[in-house]
Amino acid sequence: MNEIKTMLSTILENQKITNAKIEALTMDVRQLQGDVTVLKEDGSVLKENVAEIKTLLNEVSQSAEFLVHKTGEHEKEIFVLKRKQKA
Repeated sequence: MNEIKTMLSTILENQKITNAKIEALTMDVRQLQGDVTVLKEDGSVLKENVAEIKTLLNEVSQSAEFLVHKTGEHEKEIFVLKRKQKA
């Protein structure tokens, strides 16, 4: 009878340890779920920022292209004026 009580006591103790481990794992999973949620939100914000940066970069690129074109026009006009002045 004592042997059965000892075995039951051991089983109960092991069950308590197992329950504690399961509880710790459950808490870890909840923490990971929270971390994943934060990462998803951060990823969403990053996507928005990248889209905004692409738009701004496109605008800057178009402005630079315009300025290069205008500079070319001005250089041509200066050339024509100098040519007329020499003639």
